[in-house]
Amino acid sequence: VSKATFVGLENFIRVFTRDPEWWKSVIVTFKIAFLKLFIEIPLAVITAVIINEPRIKNKGLFRGVYFLPTVTSAAVMSVVFSFIFSPYNGILNSILMNLGVIDKSIDFLGNPTSALICCAVISVWQIFGQNTLLVLSGLQGIPNDIYESAEIDGAGRIRCFFKISIPLIMPTFRVILMLAIIGSLGVFDSVYVLTNGGPQGATSTMA
Repeated sequence: VSKATFVGLENFIRVFTRDPEWWKSVIVTFKIAFLKLFIEIPLAVITAVIINEPRIKNKGLFRGVYFLPTVTSAAVMSVVFSFIFSPYNGILNSILMNLGVIDKSIDFLGNPTSALICCAVISVWQIFGQNTLLVLSGLQGIPNDIYESAEIDGAGRIRCFFKISIPLIMPTFRVILMLAIIGSLGVFDSVYVLTNGGPQGATSTMA
């Protein structure tokens, strides 16, 4: 059995001076985080607003369906998506070819740019349901009297959304944004199973 050796600050010195792969992973992590936040937050808000409509029935079912990816194993989820993005008999390639969008299969996970986008898409799919429920809880906490008063004064739905809904759910929105940023910077399991950091380190994250 090898004996542990105290190295002091050597690991920190190596990271900041002699480890270019680390800094590459930092850039990749922030790229995934930006893509996630750009898609995840607006999608959660739009979905929550739709579910919050009084005309929508079976809201409990929708909540369960949207939250399901959050409690699904990231490893299992990544394996499923690997079949979806596969260039050989992959579901996505089959759909695009049947629609006439592409003439031949695309290796989504073999291209650095598309592989990065695929990793972001999986992360969004995994967590946006949780954010949707948080936004929905904030919307349902707004008294209907406020909306009724605004409608009497002539305000439409869009104006009510931007002038009433958004300002009143800002405390909830700050929590969602903080959790989304933390989750984005710590993404690991889904990326590791899907691409193992490849190709050429294009999806290698800090974690």
